[in-house]
Amino acid sequence: MELAYNGYYPYLTIPFLNGIKGDIFYWVDEGSGYSISLSELKKNDISPNLNQNILPEMKKGRSLYVRVNPVGFPPRIQRFSLMGFTAALKRISRKDCLENKGDSFTSNLEVNFENLTSGKAVVSGKTSLPDGTQLMISIRAKSIDYFAQDKVKVSSGKYISDPFSDLGKPLSKTTYIIGISSSYMDLQPKLIRNLLGDSGEKIPKDIRKEAPDGSYTVNYQVKRTLK
Repeated sequence: MELAYNGYYPYLTIPFLNGIKGDIFYWVDEGSGYSISLSELKKNDISPNLNQNILPEMKKGRSLYVRVNPVGFPPRIQRFSLMGFTAALKRISRKDCLENKGDSFTSNLEVNFENLTSGKAVVSGKTSLPDGTQLMISIRAKSIDYFAQDKVKVSSGKYISDPFSDLGKPLSKTTYIIGISSSYMDLQPKLIRNLLGDSGEKIPKDIRKEAPDGSYTVNYQVKRTLK
């Protein structure tokens, strides 16, 4: 397992190919324990996010302990050293880390458009948006009068679309405009509203758009060419 932080909360990456049995338990030093139920993970289809209430303990503590029960293996407890955690947290949470100002590239929302061997193509990338954020991917090519959409959900700091095709046929080798957007925050899960704000005011500035009512949604657009 690995411990990571995306600017909003710490989370775990679970490498066990066959999954885990039961709940995940975690704690700092001799402190109170927290848990993530397996049923909750399956229901939300998101990676294991740690309770934000544990952050103060992680800043002051020496070690984080996580107990899991991998399918096909005995239960295990993994220790993560928290030496330097507070300093690293400050660097990651800096505004210039969360809000890249460039016009053609942002570290907050990477957009890759890649061919598959079938001739279809997928849109994918890393993002600083919190796991569970629901996004809409739109691709358009005016030269061939093409338009398609797919709904995705951020997981482990990444997203990926289902394969795009032209009515089941390979996509044409041309330039596409790829747009990534979100619904209003009141249509997002409660966890996402807590992290990005009820009005979306915590969405990074370089990937958001202001609505007439003063709220914000994710809105980002790039050009990509299939070759």
